[in-house]
Amino acid sequence: MTGIPHVSVIMPVYNGAAFIGRALKTVFAQTFREFEIVIVDDASTDDLANALVQFSDPRMRVIRHAVNRGASASRNTGIRAARGPYIAFVDCDDEWLPEKLARQHALLESSPATIAVAVTGYYLLRDRIGRLEARPLTGCDDWYMRLLAGCNISFGSCAIVRREIFDEIGFFDENMRRQEDWDWLLRYTAQRSIANVEEPLAIIHTGLQWPSVQMVERANQQIWERHAKSAGGRCAEAPRLLLSTIRYERAAALYHQRQFFAAIPAALQSLLHYPNRGLKFYSHLLRRVGDALHLRYG
Repeated sequence: MTGIPHVSVIMPVYNGAAFIGRALKTVFAQTFREFEIVIVDDASTDDLANALVQFSDPRMRVIRHAVNRGASASRNTGIRAARGPYIAFVDCDDEWLPEKLARQHALLESSPATIAVAVTGYYLLRDRIGRLEARPLTGCDDWYMRLLAGCNISFGSCAIVRREIFDEIGFFDENMRRQEDWDWLLRYTAQRSIANVEEPLAIIHTGLQWPSVQMVERANQQIWERHAKSAGGRCAEAPRLLLSTIRYERAAALYHQRQFFAAIPAALQSLLHYPNRGLKFYSHLLRRVGDALHLRYG
């Protein structure tokens, strides 16, 4: 590659030395070659430098924070350092399929300028139980209402974004230590639409430690305080849908902390706020109950 890259790949990392090599190999294996990689080391305390020794590609840069600042700040640091007109995000424990960047870059290049975000489907790998689930991403007419029902599009590894949109919508909120991507997408989809590649082109791993229930509850409160009013301006049912999703996020946090019997009433609270969530939601909920029983009793 010579000159300015077409895409800047932003990879935040904190103590990810054990698996960042897996992620980087899939980025360097992309059929689309006109990219740079900006790794933002959020003050890791493991041997990240040694894990990066094998990657001597001149397209890769490493920026290190002096103190740990969180995922929002790490992404913002990467965006500000990016040289390309497009930004792609990838978490350091995830993987890309070889055509991912090529497909998404072509999609945004051919999309109207008003569309500044493209997202792809993905495979979800539940590392603890060894199950791979395909999550294709179908399009929709109202991405804002869809996101009020939950941020399940894995923005952190499946999105490519026009760089200039951050000057209009704003950057990630560095006061949020969780759900910062959901907050940003709600701000974005309140005004604009998303282009989608339905086919799964990334692998999302769930093997890392889940955040504490307290961290999730704090993020839930921030989401409600920032978006309840704008949701109410969309339609009467939108705030109830958002509150239902927030309650479900708490249930998911309890589930991932293996507090299974506390997660069940939290999930029921979610349904009471907005029972009409559709068969797909109920199917997903039943599958989670099955997973909980498997993890608890084998």
